[in-house]
Amino acid sequence: MDKKIYLTIDIECHDLKRKNQYIDGKCGPNKYGLEYILELAKEYDVPVNCFLDIPEANEYGESYIEEIITLISKYNQHVYLHLHPDYVTGDHEKTFLWEYSDDEKRTILQKGFQMYEKHLGQKAAFFRVGRYGADVGMYRILDELGLHVFDLSYCSKCPKMCHVDEKDINVYNKVTKYYGNVILPNTRYLGLKIGKKRVYINLDTSDTTFDEYKRILGNTKLTQLVLTMHSWNFIKKYFFNDEYVALDKYAERKFRKMISYAKKRGYVFADLKDAPPMILQDEVDEIMDLCKRGLDFPKMLLNNFIRFKRIGRLNKKYFCVYLLFYLLSVFLLALVVIGFLF
Repeated sequence: MDKKIYLTIDIECHDLKRKNQYIDGKCGPNKYGLEYILELAKEYDVPVNCFLDIPEANEYGESYIEEIITLISKYNQHVYLHLHPDYVTGDHEKTFLWEYSDDEKRTILQKGFQMYEKHLGQKAAFFRVGRYGADVGMYRILDELGLHVFDLSYCSKCPKMCHVDEKDINVYNKVTKYYGNVILPNTRYLGLKIGKKRVYINLDTSDTTFDEYKRILGNTKLTQLVLTMHSWNFIKKYFFNDEYVALDKYAERKFRKMISYAKKRGYVFADLKDAPPMILQDEVDEIMDLCKRGLDFPKMLLNNFIRFKRIGRLNKKYFCVYLLFYLLSVFLLALVVIGFLF
C-alpha cells in the first residue's frame, strides 16, 4: 500500500474587513493567499483537500462563498465541509462545538450540512469541525442524523480544543471508526518537552519545522498522514498591523521542500474523494515523540525558537515568549563565550 499524505487546507475568514489577510493576500499585482496555494499545488501536481467554512455565508453573504467555490473548482480541487458553529448561531463568544448543548449541536450540524448541499449540489461526505472542537456528543449526533462522514476533526492530546479523549476513541494517529464515522486523525507529534511540560503539535506546513517534518516522515510507521494548512499560510502579516500583506518567502520555500521531500520518500499526496482513508487492522498506531533522546534536546530548542518566531508575528503573547526565548539564548551564548575566553 502507498504511503499517503492528505494535504488539507482550512479556508476561513473570521473578519470580512480583513479578507485580504485571510483569503486573498493581494499585494500589488500578485495574490499570495488561497489562489497562490492552488497555483503551487498545480505546479507540483498534488491535490489539496479544501475544507471551506460554508456557514460563513450567513454573515458574509452567499456570493462570498460562491466566489471561493468557483476558484477552487477552477483548479479541479474538491471542496469539503468545514464548520465553525458560531457562524450558524451568530454567537462569536462560543466558538467550540462542545460549548453547545446536544440540541444546539444537532441544529448546528443539520444547518451546516444543509448549507453544504445547497452550495455544492451534493451531500457532504468529508467534514472537519472548526477549531477541532469535537466531542463525543458530536459523533453520536452525526450517527443519529445518519450523517456518516469521513471526519478530520479529531486531534489526540489536545484537551483545550478537542474534547474527544484518546481513551474514548482508543486511537492516537491511525484511522478508526467511531459512531459510524471513519475518523482520520490529524497527525500529531510531541514537539516540546521540558520537565513535566508536554506540547503536542499538528503536522502542519506552517507550525512544523522542516527538520521535524523530515524526522517524522523518515521514522513513522503510519501510512496515512494528515498535513494541515490554512488559506493564509503564505500571507506575511503582523498582529499590530491590520493592513500589511506580503509574501512569506520562508513559508513558501518550506512548503516546496516539504512536497519535494515527501515525494522522494515515496509518499503519495492523496485526494480524500479519490483515495479515501482506509481502516487497516494491522497498522501500528503511534504518537510520535521528537524529544526522546538527549541529542533531541538542542534540536527541540531550535525548532521551537523557529516556531515562536513565526507565531510571534501573529500573536502578542507569543511575541513576548519569543522575545524572552531570544534574550535567554543571547544570555546563554554570552556565558559560553565568556567561559571560553576566560
